[in-house]
Amino acid sequence: MDERKVAGSSGKANSDILRGNLPTEIRNSYWNHAAIVSMLISGQAQDLINAPRVRAKPLLILASGPSLDEALPTLKDWEGDVMCTQSHAVTCLGWGKAPTYVVAYDVRSRWEHFSPHPEGGFDRTTLITHPGIDKSVLPMWPSDVYLFQNLSIHTSYYAEEQTYGYSWPKDDTQMIRTQLRPFASSVSAMVSIGNMMGYNPMFLVGADFGYPGGKERFTRRTYDAGSWVDTDPGPADGKEGIEGCPTDRIQGFYMRALVQAWRRDKSPLINCSKNGSLGKLMPRAGVVDVIAKQGKGFKPLTWKECILRADQYLSEQNHYAIETEDGGLFFIEQASLDDLEKSMGVMRKRGVPVDVEKNMRRLRRLVKRKVIIKTGSQGKSTTMRRDD
Repeated sequence: MDERKVAGSSGKANSDILRGNLPTEIRNSYWNHAAIVSMLISGQAQDLINAPRVRAKPLLILASGPSLDEALPTLKDWEGDVMCTQSHAVTCLGWGKAPTYVVAYDVRSRWEHFSPHPEGGFDRTTLITHPGIDKSVLPMWPSDVYLFQNLSIHTSYYAEEQTYGYSWPKDDTQMIRTQLRPFASSVSAMVSIGNMMGYNPMFLVGADFGYPGGKERFTRRTYDAGSWVDTDPGPADGKEGIEGCPTDRIQGFYMRALVQAWRRDKSPLINCSKNGSLGKLMPRAGVVDVIAKQGKGFKPLTWKECILRADQYLSEQNHYAIETEDGGLFFIEQASLDDLEKSMGVMRKRGVPVDVEKNMRRLRRLVKRKVIIKTGSQGKSTTMRRDD
């Protein structure tokens, strides 16, 4: 099975996710309003735009794939920062490393994901989240909080209703100015946030986008009556992909979301999944080696290489990155380059600043070079220096 071809329509997937999550996010945004206002006034919470910036500092980004298990025993030896989601937070504590940042993007994030845990376990961990998470989380969080708003082209709620609701009544200024488009994936959200904060390189750990070894997820560690307990997630279904990793449609969708975020931000990513679906799309490094060397000596792709790899991968799924004359970027899903050219022509007539000819020249060159820059495990790339 070619995992590049199983993800299906982004429009349908986004619509399904939005339909399932939006009512809950709206309800939670009302419930969380008083808590967020109180936290902003007290200084416990701030806009994500105020998060500290770093320079040339490595970051471990934890995802939920089975290969995360390889990293967990050595996580305590990592001296740098760790970013994860609510799914990994307690497990990190169980292996002796409190996460630096927990990104609670998923609307299903609840306090029970963080509890029980040893006393003081998250006292130095910063939560990064949005108004739409479950109402149980913010009142219980013991440390700093950075806030963002979701940005979605599929609904006006985030841009209008939520923005109006989270404005200061005195002068109508926004409480939360940072808007983040996470591409419906926690991994993509963490990559975008880490890139915004200046981390370089960023190591993807457990980003398998499939089920290597036939296992569904990483081994979760929980805290029970003063003892740590490991829970095996059990087997997973999936058909073998071109990289040899069992995968399925939803993992293909999440992987495409990551590639889109990577293409947009040109993030300095290094893949630490040995047998995952990412294959050779990004530079690869063993996580044990990364931790032993404290992230030093590993080079991500250049911006030019990143664009070439991402555009190649997306075009194989009939998804195309379109650059605008004002420096913007958006993605179009079309059946062919001819259809794409027509769509851009219509957009141009409607005032979208897109150079149709320039984009088509770039994309046609890409299609002609498809065999040369193939990203599968059997392909070689002229731009190559060397997962959930």
